[in-house]
Amino acid sequence: MRVVFNKQSLNKALEVLNRVVDKRSALPQLGWIKVASINGYSQLQGTDLEKYLTVRVPSSTESAGEVCVAMREFAKLVKGKEREVLLWEEGDKLVVEVGSVRSKLSMGSVEKFPEFPVPTYNAVFSTKLLRDAIEKVGFAAATKDDYRDRLKCVFMDGEGNGVNFVASDGYRLAFLRVEVPFDMRLKFPQSGLKVLTELLKREKADVVKLGKSENFVFIAGTDWEIALRVLEWEYPDYKAVVPSEFKTRVLVDIKDLDSALENFSSLETVVFHIGEGLKLRASWSEYGEENEIEAQVPAKVEGEGLDIAFNPKFIKQFTEINEGTVEMLFVGDEDYPVMLKLRDAYFYLVMPRRMR
Repeated sequence: MRVVFNKQSLNKALEVLNRVVDKRSALPQLGWIKVASINGYSQLQGTDLEKYLTVRVPSSTESAGEVCVAMREFAKLVKGKEREVLLWEEGDKLVVEVGSVRSKLSMGSVEKFPEFPVPTYNAVFSTKLLRDAIEKVGFAAATKDDYRDRLKCVFMDGEGNGVNFVASDGYRLAFLRVEVPFDMRLKFPQSGLKVLTELLKREKADVVKLGKSENFVFIAGTDWEIALRVLEWEYPDYKAVVPSEFKTRVLVDIKDLDSALENFSSLETVVFHIGEGLKLRASWSEYGEENEIEAQVPAKVEGEGLDIAFNPKFIKQFTEINEGTVEMLFVGDEDYPVMLKLRDAYFYLVMPRRMR
């Protein structure tokens, strides 16, 4: 193999591959990338066995071929001000020439590089809608390795005339409905959300391709495709936990609420005191001393007053990514979630904390 890359294009590909390659794995091949050079472009691949990413980069190929090389060492060598990177094989070494600097790297066995799943694509979807939906709900997906494993994803639930995006960790649930025709049901694993969001941000085409197999979901853009390993079991019935009747309604500017919550960011519990208005309160002990903090939030209250406690971090994860007037809807006690609704198609449920 002998190939010339534009350094900027190569580095952009390596940046996103760096989010996938497992450089600390006991299996050396998971720290490799595979570079396959074909006429007009080269294909770079990396995987941690949960995410399989392929990126295509324009290149000038003098001699086709494919090699495997350690990602960490290769990425270090191709940085710099020079515009081109030249690669070629010399015995069992890969020669990397950047400007006047020539380096040699040991190559891994192409035969030992993990086999990639064969993608199948069944639909296309708006790039922007998919990116925005994942960002709007993905923060609520489960992350811990416990009995909530089946919740460690963003669920895309196509219903024919529309599609629901849902994420939950068992304590809160984010829901967004997009009114576009779609009839597939896909799960985007939490472990792949960051790299998928990055790919969608870079994508210039209006649509991406979507597909799935028994064990993978596939997403493809103009010059990349990624396969994400998915769990086999069905996503729980998220519609069953959405309350339909409420006793108290609070209207508040979401930025006012977000600003007030900044004062409670280091605490585990904040009490929402709802009366004629909305006050946030917290108390804690430090060095034997009792401390208190209170913040008034401009709000319009309808219905019964109540005191109810939350983890402030859970509320703030929603307020910091949104704007406008949020409708806070309370069933009436700590056994039911509060609904933070920006519109009928987008809401967030959070379970209260027990007040002592």
